[in-house]
Amino acid sequence: MKKKNGFDKRNRRKAKLLTNRYILGYAFFLILMVATTAFMISRSMQTLSAFTMTIVVLCLIVCALGMWTFYYKSKRSTELWLPNTVRRYINTRAKETNSRIEAFSLGMLSSFVEMPFSIMLYIVAGNTILFLNGRTQIFAVLLYAFISILPMLLTKKIIKNGRNIAEVQRWRLKNKTFLKLMGGVAFLALAIFVFVFYCIGK
Repeated sequence: MKKKNGFDKRNRRKAKLLTNRYILGYAFFLILMVATTAFMISRSMQTLSAFTMTIVVLCLIVCALGMWTFYYKSKRSTELWLPNTVRRYINTRAKETNSRIEAFSLGMLSSFVEMPFSIMLYIVAGNTILFLNGRTQIFAVLLYAFISILPMLLTKKIIKNGRNIAEVQRWRLKNKTFLKLMGGVAFLALAIFVFVFYCIGK
């Protein structure tokens, strides 16, 4: 019994380390993309023009509609819109991997495949931090990454406190409509913010 408990304890520790690496990889890609976007904007035009930001607003509205219509594949699951091969690969490797490096890479890949929805967020975040100075820019990028991975951290905390993955999945299925609604509303709210402060303001 003691040996079995020790084995379970090692498994839990290993799963925790792999999960941490996955989240770290996800956050690293976010930081890299926001920083790169900000650098490209600053090198090309310092900050984006009102006309360009108007296009960004339209794209955010499209993202909101996409969130409501096809972000999840079906009504009976929380599988994302991703192509089956990509989704299967990420799910399979996430379950089977024993490598921290691969877990980190899978986190980056998961962040990468969400680009159709997140690219506009990177542009808005990258353009916004250009109005800040020095160390404040670094803090803003890290804050953006933290907010983005917060749902993962909360899920990890819930599981650690005694809930299992099946219970979390059932909650997600039960509240999927609400989650889709809030995701779309968040995109629309950001679109309004950008339009008021960057388009009308300029």
